Amino acid sequence: MGTIIIDGKKLEFEEKGDSILEVAREFGIYIPTLCDHDELESHGGCRMCIVEVEGMRGFPPACTTAAKDGMQVKTSTDRLMTLKRNIIQLLLMEHPSACMVCAEQEGCNEYRPDPYKAGRVTGCTTCPNRYTCQLREVVEFLGIKDLDYLPQYKEIEVEREDPFFDRDYNLCILCARCIRVCDDVRGTSAITFAKRGHETRVDTSFGVSHIESGCWFCGACIDVCPTGSLKPRMTKWTGAPDSVEETTCALCGMGCQTQFSIKWDRIMGSEPGALGSAPNQGHMCVLGRFCIPSLVNAPDRIIAPHLRKKDDVAPVSWNEALDEVAKMLKEANPERIGFLGSPQMSTESGYLFHKLARAGMRSPNVDFQGSDFPALIHKELAVDKDFARLRKLEYLSEVDWILSFGSDFVKDHQVVAKKVYKQVRGGKPLIVLGEVGENLRRWSAVYVPVQMKEAPEFLGKLSEHATKLPGEHRWF
Repeated sequence: MGTIIIDGKKLEFEEKGDSILEVAREFGIYIPTLCDHDELESHGGCRMCIVEVEGMRGFPPACTTAAKDGMQVKTSTDRLMTLKRNIIQLLLMEHPSACMVCAEQEGCNEYRPDPYKAGRVTGCTTCPNRYTCQLREVVEFLGIKDLDYLPQYKEIEVEREDPFFDRDYNLCILCARCIRVCDDVRGTSAITFAKRGHETRVDTSFGVSHIESGCWFCGACIDVCPTGSLKPRMTKWTGAPDSVEETTCALCGMGCQTQFSIKWDRIMGSEPGALGSAPNQGHMCVLGRFCIPSLVNAPDRIIAPHLRKKDDVAPVSWNEALDEVAKMLKEANPERIGFLGSPQMSTESGYLFHKLARAGMRSPNVDFQGSDFPALIHKELAVDKDFARLRKLEYLSEVDWILSFGSDFVKDHQVVAKKVYKQVRGGKPLIVLGEVGENLRRWSAVYVPVQMKEAPEFLGKLSEHATKLPGEHRWF
């Protein structure tokens, strides 16, 4: 254990390489920051977390300075607060910030609870992130009531061409969170900084569309953005939710945790669950991130089982439907019954479905629709009783190398892709067999663009410990 003094408070902490910022947070001491995020490595770009450390020159950032035994740290001296106010004012100079320094702010917050819908954001009252803006939190903490610099609007056109979210880079503070999560966590590298100086902005390389840049619209950039620069189109103007409920996504068998934003007794938005919630741990695929509200609120959605009566199909209660199914199963020959499951089943439901067919009805005819990752798991359940072979994604951390065969999981299952990319960044070789996209080719140590009919030959070479396989080789 080590001892550190922060703002006169003597704190005992475990010396494991944590930064001053992490130790301060552990003990509830607030140090403002705009570029730091739990999923990202320390960056030190925004300079909001600068501190004074006795015996150390200058003003080191708390996020990149390791906490050590005997340190004496000050976070809010007059010199520090003056520097931070000057830094934040330079950011506000190019940010629509009139509402932050408006004398009527208190009354406006009370009597105008939701943001006004507008084509362009001109201030907090027209910003979709009005009550979740981290920049605004820092401004309020620093007590800024006026600007010493003349504001300059960036005049960047709001990007609305993509299918799921808007990009208003007039609100961007260049914290690089979106770029870093896309590169370091998701492994996509779809966006980067373009141009220099005052004209610096987030963009794709060579200005191509986000679809052409390799973006899978997973929404990770939205989840880390501290301002309203990136916002889902569906929930942009719904305001603060009445409640937030965490549950399991029902779109496949992966069991990802998701948070539903409830407004007007309806699901208006879906976001990843907490960072510690397995298996997705703060990330989702494009379907779970953006499509659930449209699906559950669709006016033509089937919300009850249907039963054919004479020449008509009519909705019935679940009890009536299940009674009819039980009656038909009792009368049927087990060998002539087929069980076809949905790939949207959870793994637990898939297991019970398999058990109903095999043990309950003694029918060998079990299959699951689809060819994506969850469906393949269900198919394995249907033909193999050795369920111990099915591992959790966390098992990837225990292997020496990873083999991808036949499927582009970056496209088919982005949660799996995130887990694999973490291991690839850690130095574990990824061997890819099959025709896949650019991301998976770029991650691979060995890439063999083999067709499925030729796969047995290559798998045979692997089992024989062949020293060399045809294809591109990029060993780490």
